[in-house]
Amino acid sequence: MAEKVLIVDDEERILNSYRRTLRKEFQIMTALGPETGLDVVRTKGPFAVIVSDMRMPRMNGIDFLRRVEKIAPETVRMMLTGNADQDTAIRAVNEGNVFRFMTKPTPPDKMAKVLNDGIRQYRLQRAEHDLLNRTLRASIQVLIEILSTIDPKAFNRGLQARDLIRKLAPRVGFKNTWDLEIAAMLGRIGQVTVPVAVAVKAESGKPLTEIEENMIRQIPEASYRLVKKIPRLETVADMILMQNAKPAEVESVNGAGRGALFLKIVLDLLEQFELGKTKVQSIEVLKNRNGQYDPDLLSSVADVLLGTSSASDNGEDKILKISIHDIEIGDILYSGLETNTGMLLVHSGQHVNAMLLMRIRNWMKIYKIKEPVAVRRPV
Repeated sequence: MAEKVLIVDDEERILNSYRRTLRKEFQIMTALGPETGLDVVRTKGPFAVIVSDMRMPRMNGIDFLRRVEKIAPETVRMMLTGNADQDTAIRAVNEGNVFRFMTKPTPPDKMAKVLNDGIRQYRLQRAEHDLLNRTLRASIQVLIEILSTIDPKAFNRGLQARDLIRKLAPRVGFKNTWDLEIAAMLGRIGQVTVPVAVAVKAESGKPLTEIEENMIRQIPEASYRLVKKIPRLETVADMILMQNAKPAEVESVNGAGRGALFLKIVLDLLEQFELGKTKVQSIEVLKNRNGQYDPDLLSSVADVLLGTSSASDNGEDKILKISIHDIEIGDILYSGLETNTGMLLVHSGQHVNAMLLMRIRNWMKIYKIKEPVAVRRPV
């Protein structure tokens, strides 16, 4: 379907003229006045191009286009005016981010050319936006796959943190959980900078040398430096860097401060869950750590968490006993994967992603794996 164009003016005869002269070449819609125009933008969009008259009652064209930008930031905005003074043009460009500024009367052939330029600009912006989104998603996925390979336990903990964030965050005041979820998933990607022997030693609880302890402590900063290089993940990187900070140490960097404080609560709750503590016991442990958490945020999390039943925690997941060939991406291994000789290949609790599924397929070519396999399959 062709991209739509909206023309807004407070004179019906002008709108009728545009409809007659432009409808064969463009998918034209019109709105009589700025208030109607905003309603059309909200209910009939998206529009590739919006052209607004400057002088309209109750709201001029600059104010109208400024509001349009908040509703539909990707739409190309243009201005029509019968008073082409320099100040008006400068305000239109600076305040309304206007792509083109035209004077009345604008001949139909010139208007058609300008609209075509606007549509090309819209397509270019959309293409760049789509490319960036695909690149961003792919970059995040690569990092997550790397983490799942080098540190399966950290990867699983990240998935658990992501799921807990989805349940808690919207109910404690976070409108957008995407940054929080990615920060939870990539918070330990800096593990790639730590030698495997040191990581295993730390995971097993064995005493570390001072140099080894410094390596472990620097994982959040290493994660920050890796994630910071990816466009649009600056806020995520800041959350990761501050994830172990106390409230008094946290500054609101790019809006990341409160997110970092929330992330710390989620990760420390999961740590208590892994120790076998109940929700009530876990909350009490955190509340007894004076100065470690934002008190208002911890109180809100406690109210939501303790009001969540165990049934809702588990959702409607099903425990299945299946053939190794039937394991799917998204399954959670309820039991570990072992060879017939007793060699453990994958610990229980591991989430199956594309990388792990490929490894399982390769192991099947070498080993005989015990079957059936118990998995938890989210519905």
